[in-house]
Amino acid sequence: MTNPETRNRRTIPNGAVIVSLFLLLLILLVGGGNLWATYSYVKQFKAQQKSSGQQLEDKLCGTLGGLSLDKPPLLLPTSVQWASLVNPGRSYDERLYIKLSSLGTDINCPHH
Repeated sequence: MTNPETRNRRTIPNGAVIVSLFLLLLILLVGGGNLWATYSYVKQFKAQQKSSGQQLEDKLCGTLGGLSLDKPPLLLPTSVQWASLVNPGRSYDERLYIKLSSLGTDINCPHH
């Protein structure tokens, strides 16, 4: 006679165990490959972004440097009010120059 516990017990065939282990290994390899590919892509994207940011900063600082070198002509302190009355654009130019000159410092350009 057979033991009732053994009779109702079902076993997994060896082929199914091997296939299951193979599929588990395949899933782990594909998942690891996906993580590695994602890491590589993100690393490359960040490097490109940093390079683009540096190029933009160089162009912007160069432009601001050029603008800040182009000062409006100096006037004698006694004639500033008279120049503003005669030419209201003069005070606008002076205010614009001051703002543009400080912009380079605000964004940490190396030459300001």
